[in-house]
Amino acid sequence: MCETRFFVICSDTFASILAEDGHHNPTGFEDAMRSMFHGISIPGKSILDVGSGRGLTSLWLATTGARRVVSMEPEMDGSRSGAVDIQQERICRLGLDQIEIVTTDFQQYEPSERFDLIVSNASINHLQESEDHANWHRPTFDAFVKIATQMKSWLKPAGLAVITDVCRYSVWTQARQLGLPACLSNPRLRTINWRLHQQPAAWMAIFREAGFVDCRVQYPVPYRLRGIGALISNPVANFFLNSDFVLHARNAPFDSPIAR
Repeated sequence: MCETRFFVICSDTFASILAEDGHHNPTGFEDAMRSMFHGISIPGKSILDVGSGRGLTSLWLATTGARRVVSMEPEMDGSRSGAVDIQQERICRLGLDQIEIVTTDFQQYEPSERFDLIVSNASINHLQESEDHANWHRPTFDAFVKIATQMKSWLKPAGLAVITDVCRYSVWTQARQLGLPACLSNPRLRTINWRLHQQPAAWMAIFREAGFVDCRVQYPVPYRLRGIGALISNPVANFFLNSDFVLHARNAPFDSPIAR
């Protein structure tokens, strides 16, 4: 039985919103979110969600007790995704008044406040797309350092950046290079342009170069395999699974109050 505030307040409505985006297991989604924010206290925090899309992460943060969520989703000229309109409609359905949607581009955004958390859920590689490996191509590395530095300047002294992405290298990328049929790969991963992504070690180096004090990587476990999570939450197993990772980069050591 789920006892989180998330489900107590809006289980039916949020479940229907999740289903609209193809998430038919609300408990699995909740588990993924709690894994992403493991060790972080959300209630009372001010949060910037970069590249929020249709708003699922922002909605979850708000219903979990965030004091304020700035949901950044710029829609390019001519875009027909409707993401901002969909997100606004969902905010109204859930009766949330602590979410503000901004459509400003990341590079042009000038916040009037500093945040406790900045979140980039599967969006950071789109802020500066490059097929080059950041560790071997200095212009790419420097471009991402500029992005990380910008995030750092928007955080409070003990603030935290939470970054998720998929690894550049995995069994799926190697299978393609070996010419194995696409039907053998994970359906969720078939359409990914892997060359637009970076390895966790590269992101750690980038955020450290930007001045973050402490960087740590976690490897989420697929919900269906949660029973053996202690055995497979590592980079070796992750190479053969979904290839996801979560980076926590802090302005201060991890024993500071925001992580409690």
